[in-house]
Amino acid sequence: MNRTDTIARAHKIATELEAEGYSPEDGSMVLSMALGIFVEGTENSHRNLEPLIAGMHRAAQIAFDALRQSRQSKPGTA
Repeated sequence: MNRTDTIARAHKIATELEAEGYSPEDGSMVLSMALGIFVEGTENSHRNLEPLIAGMHRAAQIAFDALRQSRQSKPGTA
């Protein structure tokens, strides 16, 4: 899966959560639970939370970097 597909999928999920009226806190809980369910589906992953922790840490870093970069950009620019 390429980066554009990943961003589009994340945007779709975020839009659905917002349209369904989830608060940021509840939406984060749903996403965390979904990630846990997804990781549990991986072979030999039962109760192995290390992939989940590493993935969530990396996602948080990327999201924080994107937020910081967007705050430094002028409105209407990419």
